[in-house]
Amino acid sequence: MIHLNACTDDTMKIWKVLIQSICLGLLIALAHYAQSATIEKKISWVVLDAPPGFILEGADKGKGFIDLLMKFYQEKLENYEHKLIRMNYTRFFVEVKRGSNICGIGASKSPQREEVLHYSAGAIIFPPDAIVVRTSDLKDFGAGKTLSLKKLLDNSSLRGEFVLDRAYRPELDLMLSDYKRNKKVFVTTRTISQLFEKLLLKRIDYTILDLREASYFKNKFDSKDEISTVAIEEIIADYQIGHVVCTKNDWGKKVISDLNVVLLKERPTKEYRELAGKYLNQKTRQAMQEFYDEVFVKTEK
Repeated sequence: MIHLNACTDDTMKIWKVLIQSICLGLLIALAHYAQSATIEKKISWVVLDAPPGFILEGADKGKGFIDLLMKFYQEKLENYEHKLIRMNYTRFFVEVKRGSNICGIGASKSPQREEVLHYSAGAIIFPPDAIVVRTSDLKDFGAGKTLSLKKLLDNSSLRGEFVLDRAYRPELDLMLSDYKRNKKVFVTTRTISQLFEKLLLKRIDYTILDLREASYFKNKFDSKDEISTVAIEEIIADYQIGHVVCTKNDWGKKVISDLNVVLLKERPTKEYRELAGKYLNQKTRQAMQEFYDEVFVKTEK
């Protein structure tokens, strides 16, 4: 004889457990989705002390060319919440390797970096790097149109200094890496301002800056006649494209995808040209114009 009440009670218990399990699963899924949605709609932008890209103090605070481009991106990516985080190059790459959701502006490409970063289409053009020396010492360097960085590094009587953990161009980075242990010819400091001051005070003999940086700091230190730039013999290409980079995960891939839509639309405009060209002197700006039109605005990677 079948006891209907017992069967009904057992069935109800089974259904109750099943419904509770489904509800719990849905709650967990919804919580995970909500957390993911929050993470995906927030961008932490890295800023660092690197004029004239980032200007963190003084009358021009927030008016560096990368400062202004960052604000431009934030306005265009209005569906995201934006946050600024101050850190140096070293800390940025530590955080990226940890998987922290962060983005930076102005990175050049290298195989090592592409392992941990998603890259946007081209965002900035950097003018040529140059050897920066005191004008009074030009004759000691040969006073030619170019200088060999390798020969300078091989000369133990000269002292060069460079920004700590900064990436220059691939061909220069490869060369500099061979000398990093030789403190007689190679030392590092944290800011370009410190480098420039040491050069003026004759504490170092030379450094490397791009032409925009050199022009900016010559104006800042009122030293247009005291400091000169000389082209680097080993440079392969005059101009270098900088990119927006984000952590190499699904979040970073989505941010870069959204940003690329903005870049491909805005790079040809007058407004973007003005932002990206800020602090370039007229000679450098004119020289870069053809590269901007024929190469830069056409790059999609």
